[in-house]
Amino acid sequence: MITFPTAGVSPFTGPTANAADDPAETRTNAQQTKDMFLKLLVAQMKNQDPTNPASPDQLAAQLAQFSSLEQLVSINEKLDNIGMLPLPTE
Repeated sequence: MITFPTAGVSPFTGPTANAADDPAETRTNAQQTKDMFLKLLVAQMKNQDPTNPASPDQLAAQLAQFSSLEQLVSINEKLDNIGMLPLPTE
């Protein structure tokens, strides 16, 4: 199973110290984290022992994690866009 370091890093937005500073940086970090997740998943599949492959349950769990990651990144981007809308004037 692929794991991410937890100290100072969010699996969805990258380094937590910069996540609140700049929405564009948050998106960049999220994209980098997503790319890293995919690279690790592909590397794991390429380098697994053919006589003892990963169980289908593990693969399904990792794909579900990736799907959740994509959805959360999308939600975060939409919330950032809502935050940039001008406030209505009376």
